[in-house]
Amino acid sequence: MNLMPNERENFAADLPLNRANLFIAENLHKVNNRYKNTYHANCPVGWMNDSNGVCHAFGKYHLYFQYHPYRPVWGPMHWGHLISEDMVNWQFEGAAIAPDSPFDIGGCFSGSALFFENRLYVMYTGIFEDRQEQILAVSEDGCRFEKLGIVIDSASLPAEAIRNQFRDPRLFVRDGRFYCLVGSKSEKAGMVLLYTSEDMRAWQFVNVIYRDYENKNVCECPDVMFIDGKTVLIYGGEFDSGKFVHQNSFSAMYVIGDLDLESGKFTVDYTGELDKGSDFYGAQILHDKDGYTLFSWMGGWRHRYYTEKDGWQGSCIFPRRLRLIGDKLIQNPVPQLEKYRTEAVQLENVKINGRLQIENMDSSPGELNLLLDVSNGGEISVELFKEEDVCTTLKYDGAAETLSLYSEQNKRLNLYGTDANDYVRRCKAETVNGLLELRILIDRSSAEVFVNGGAEVMSMLVYPSGKQTGLEFVSDSAMLIRRLRYYKIGV
Repeated sequence: MNLMPNERENFAADLPLNRANLFIAENLHKVNNRYKNTYHANCPVGWMNDSNGVCHAFGKYHLYFQYHPYRPVWGPMHWGHLISEDMVNWQFEGAAIAPDSPFDIGGCFSGSALFFENRLYVMYTGIFEDRQEQILAVSEDGCRFEKLGIVIDSASLPAEAIRNQFRDPRLFVRDGRFYCLVGSKSEKAGMVLLYTSEDMRAWQFVNVIYRDYENKNVCECPDVMFIDGKTVLIYGGEFDSGKFVHQNSFSAMYVIGDLDLESGKFTVDYTGELDKGSDFYGAQILHDKDGYTLFSWMGGWRHRYYTEKDGWQGSCIFPRRLRLIGDKLIQNPVPQLEKYRTEAVQLENVKINGRLQIENMDSSPGELNLLLDVSNGGEISVELFKEEDVCTTLKYDGAAETLSLYSEQNKRLNLYGTDANDYVRRCKAETVNGLLELRILIDRSSAEVFVNGGAEVMSMLVYPSGKQTGLEFVSDSAMLIRRLRYYKIGV
């Protein structure tokens, strides 16, 4: 974001949105970009968390996000704004919404967008006093918004709901009628509520469509997609940790079933977790002509973030195209990434027994695709962000059919605590005819691992020292890399 001197003079500095954008313009050049990802959307200065209002409107993709521009820590929430033509190369447009009205003076919390009749409508949670209410705003260009005020208030909540736990509206239209999901909770469960409207102004409560009795928090950032005759609901919450599920105390979930929008009854067939890594929360789905695409904050609560001293904090996952195969939600990077591939290494039938380093491969921003023959039941690892004494290790244990991702860098920095298990994330990874497929997206400070065509995903932030020595494979016995494709990504 650039403001010329004469533009700065015309800014009304006493208006919260203008004040935020003036601060951003004056401080963008002060941040240290050493850990900023290259082909992922990043926070330019200050703090970023949940993805909000993802949409395709006015000929571009728009990614709004929870934003505190003044400090790289969570604070009074604004909406930041990024635009892109392809979901790979993002341009920062500044702050789009600021807490400047009586109904949102405590913050403009998460929400969603709907492009309808060539206007962009957003609904978000306004915070004031101890209240959380749903606010509607409209824009003619995606950059400047007119706030229309409270349209769903807490007086509409069912009797079991806690009045000040009511947030993250997801606005959508189906069969000519408007609907909205809102996260809430009772004393016993996290809940997702359904509302309906004819005009986006007057809303009626329909039903509690889902209750999660294991969730100790609001069912945050609810979203929905209708795909292959099924309904998929996603949301985030706070859970007790397990070995393969809820490894983070705050997890993002998906539920497959059938939702009747008229009655608000949701019949559940299957529940799963969106990401098994350490850094994923605040997800939202974009629906356009190409299908459904998942966005999310690549972060989480109860972390210590290493880039705070660099003046910024927050990155997004790389957008993922969604498919439904049986009871599995399949996630894979959007294909637009492929046009940014540059230098390539392509090998077949590479034998490994011990340690192997392949020329022209390292942990620069890039992509590594592997088909591994692990039929002997042994162990094989890929060492990412490798330095002289530490690395981040992706290891497959053939006996347990388990994949683990462990960052010695993060442990060295004491980001999550003192227990080494806090730095490991695991998922089950069953093979087909002894073959394991991995796709690994590597950026300056992140790794995203897609397992067996996107059946499982693990996302992790990593902070290497910068003195990397390469990328290596390690096996405990004779194994075969059936196929290897490595590309550097240039944005």
